[in-house]
Amino acid sequence: MEIISNTIILILSALSLISLIVAIHELGHFLVARYFGVKVITFKIGFGKTLYSRFDSKGTEFAIGLIPLGGYVQMLGESGYIEGSSDKNIGIGNSFSNASAGARAMIAAAGPIANFILAIFIYTFILLIGVKHLAPIVGEVEEGSLADDMGLSIGDKIVSIDDQPISNFSDINLSLVSRIGESDEIKISFLEKEKGIIIIESFKLNNTLLDSKNPLKDFGISPYIPAIISSVIPDTAAFKAGLLEKDNIIGINDAEILVWADLVKSINKNKGQEVLIRVERENQIITLLAFIDSILVEDKSSIDFGTYKGRLGITRISSIDDFPDHLTIYQQSNFFSSLYQASIKTYNYSILILDSIINMFVGKVSMDNIGGPIQISILAGSAAKAGLISFLSLMAFLSINLGLINLLPIPILDGGQLLLIAIEKIKGSPISENFLEYAFKFSLLFIGSIMIFTIFNDLMRVI
Repeated sequence: MEIISNTIILILSALSLISLIVAIHELGHFLVARYFGVKVITFKIGFGKTLYSRFDSKGTEFAIGLIPLGGYVQMLGESGYIEGSSDKNIGIGNSFSNASAGARAMIAAAGPIANFILAIFIYTFILLIGVKHLAPIVGEVEEGSLADDMGLSIGDKIVSIDDQPISNFSDINLSLVSRIGESDEIKISFLEKEKGIIIIESFKLNNTLLDSKNPLKDFGISPYIPAIISSVIPDTAAFKAGLLEKDNIIGINDAEILVWADLVKSINKNKGQEVLIRVERENQIITLLAFIDSILVEDKSSIDFGTYKGRLGITRISSIDDFPDHLTIYQQSNFFSSLYQASIKTYNYSILILDSIINMFVGKVSMDNIGGPIQISILAGSAAKAGLISFLSLMAFLSINLGLINLLPIPILDGGQLLLIAIEKIKGSPISENFLEYAFKFSLLFIGSIMIFTIFNDLMRVI
């Protein structure tokens, strides 16, 4: 039943995300077309068989299609690459083709602009209500990594990267993503936990950052996840030892436990043995005796399949609300400050995504990083479970993605329309119908190939 419910959450979350983002995009086209007096024939969310439709007083059909993975606005006199469209009305007074070049350009650009506005609105809303982030504190440093070479240690707080201030842990990831595929120096300032002084280090990247999905892992760090117990599984070693929810494990035998990763290592090191566990509970230090079970990993999908691992029988905290205050940053602003920060964030993400697209085309970043509808569904499901803020943040990020992708100079996309309008203005006459027909056919083939490729990537991730 749990698998079924998770699947339902995943599907509904993905459909909600895609439908809303597409609807906002098409609404941008629709409103600007109406403003310039261009007749809108159809406003449709989804493709294929129409499940529901109604007409407004101006004769526009508002419809919902069977396949909820896109949508379109069909205008009078638009080129015939949309299902059911026709060129027979080209040149009529209220047709798209008869509108001025400026009007057509603004109609084409309105969709992506609407997506950027949606992202700004969402980020503004999040900042207005307030949101907790993980503080930019290092929780684990991989031995031999670039972070290790720079001298970073558990508990150090990253202050800036390339002279750009870091306010939360997500900022670290964003800064690292922007440097993927580069070889020159990266400059990091951090507050050293032990000495309490700021250290500034610069090291050559030398293509260390190659994975846009997990640049933190490439760099060699992870967030500070305390060894605080979220739940104790009944009839396990932890349960028998008397461990409780919210206990902070600070030591096993003589080993100090700082973060959850330390705890996992210590549990595996002491599997099949009796250990003394030091716990911080309600401002008191308590020592408990526990026998760590040795369990054979039978999950064939696990990299540890066929080996024995230690098991204590506890889960870690996952909700940011359960983290101690000193490990979190609370951000909340007034309306104008929130609007400004949201605009900057949308701009930064736009530049980041554009850089990633360019790096993929020039070969600096692997095409394997491209995700499709399955990946979006997985992300949407995870975001929905994580809470409203995570879901809204993903919606904003995907909205920026949709806006930017539609600005690519491919004829079937809005950016292609803008390019064709520019060519028309430069040559001083309309582009031939034959050229447009072949351009749209090529575009459909190209977009279709990309969709197949992304779905293939998605399947390879989950298989």
